[in-house]
Formats: sequence, structure tokens, C-alpha cells
Amino acid sequence: MQKWNALTGDTGANLKEARLQLHHAVQPLAAAGAALIPARPDYTHTSLEYDAAAGAFVGAIYGDGGTSGRAVRGAFYFEDFSLALITDGVDGADLDRATLIGKTFEESFAWFAAALKKAGFDQDLQGRALALSLPEYPDYPEHGLVTANAKFDADLKLVAEVQRYFSNTMPLLQSLVDQHKGASPITVWPHHFDMATLITLKEPTEAGGEDGHSVGAGLSPGDMGNDAPYWYVTPWPYPDKDKLPALPAGRWNTDGWVGAQLDAREVLAVAGGAQAEVVGSYLQNAVQASVDLISSK
Repeated sequence: MQKWNALTGDTGANLKEARLQLHHAVQPLAAAGAALIPARPDYTHTSLEYDAAAGAFVGAIYGDGGTSGRAVRGAFYFEDFSLALITDGVDGADLDRATLIGKTFEESFAWFAAALKKAGFDQDLQGRALALSLPEYPDYPEHGLVTANAKFDADLKLVAEVQRYFSNTMPLLQSLVDQHKGASPITVWPHHFDMATLITLKEPTEAGGEDGHSVGAGLSPGDMGNDAPYWYVTPWPYPDKDKLPALPAGRWNTDGWVGAQLDAREVLAVAGGAQAEVVGSYLQNAVQASVDLISSK
């Protein structure tokens, strides 16, 4: 399993700012997916993956390769806070790349649209001139990048700390995927900026239906309800609140949603070498408890 990189302990306003700028920085990738890929019911055409080897988020594959003659996808590199258009595959390479530091949110969309046009993607699915903009999310976090035309100026040391949460969590989620037949690929969702797998125990009777049984397990680097990063496990349908078993780490959340939650501050209370054990054990136990709760319904 990939080595755990010890988390440094910053869960306050500075880490929140780095996380929010990252959340905004990946939106051109989601927007390009929405413009260039036929819509999928599960919205994976707008989703991302975390590529540990590249140290990057990568988007879905766009179209038939444009004039490059190869399939391409978007990428966001943590090391220099850059967007890129890359060729797909094991020998993939950057077609175009630029840091977002010093650029506005609108400029990040304009730059990525220009990179796509240069590669031969000059129209969206409806044959219109390609123009990218923030997808319509019902509860997207506010930030001066959108409201005040601010420029990206993220602290790269804190960006690296947010990255450690994703890179450390990836192999722990992969272990769950390997163990559970119904687990989905690990996906980063641009809406809430979380990374998760969904373990389907019983398929719904129709696509998008809510009568299926599933357990979601993932990482949120923080959100509007909790500034600090946390790991979560959510059973569906929600179990009875009075039948939730004790957990060796974390707690059961019952405010707004029912599921297990492990706050980063609990993990940071132990030495670096033990952090992986705390998170890994929490995920394994919370997923098994959730499976048992659903199975008993």
C-alpha cells in the first residue's frame, strides 16, 4: 500500500482557503466534461479522478481526440497549481499547461477553452462555439474568485497539505473497492469536492431511484458545514438513529444526514505513523457496520 504522508495539523482558516481555491480551480475540467461528453445519469462525465503518480486530478476523456488524433483529458497539477490538457494513456503528455496563480476564475475558464480549441475541440455537443463556465450547482461555496474577480493566490504549502488528504485516502478507499464486489471506481466530485466510492448492495428498480441499498465511503477536505477535513461513511437507506452501534473511531452524524464521520482533528491527535491505522480502521469498521445495518432492515 502507498506510504502514508503524515498530516501536519493545520485544519483552520488557512487550509480552508487553500481548499476553496482548489475547489474553484478544477471547475474548468468539470465544465469541459459537461460541454464535450454526452451526459451520463450518474454525472461521471463531469467527474474527476485522483492520479497519485502524476500528483493531479484528471477529468474524463474528451471526444475522439480532436485534431491531435488522440484522446485527451484535462488535468490539474497540485505542485504548481496548474491546469493542463493532456493526451490519454500511459505515455500521455501535456499538450498545453499553465499555472492559475495570478489568474482570475474567469481567466481559468478562458485559458482552458482556448487550450481545447487549439487541440481541435472548437464546438460543444450542440455544435456551438466552445465556451466554458461554472456548472450550475445548488450549494456551491461562495468565494471572492467568483464574487469579487479575485485572482488565484493559493499557498502551495497548504495546497500540498490538502493533496496529502487525497493521496493518503486513495489506497484506503481502493482497499474497500477491492473487498466489495459492488463498489464503484473512486471518483472526485466537483460539486462538493469530495472523493468517494459507492458500494451498491441492491440496485434500485430504475436508474436514479432511491429504493436501492448502498454504502458511500469517502473523504471531504471540508465543506460549508465543517471547515476541517473529514472521512465519511453513509448507508442508504438511512438506518434507525437508535440502532447505531458504537464505533472504535469517529462518531455517528444524525444532523441532516445519517452516517459515520471521522474528523481530521481526531486523526491529528495521534502520531503520523498511527494516522493511517486510525483512518483505515475507521473506514473498515464503519462500512461493515453500515452493511450490517442495511442488511437488517
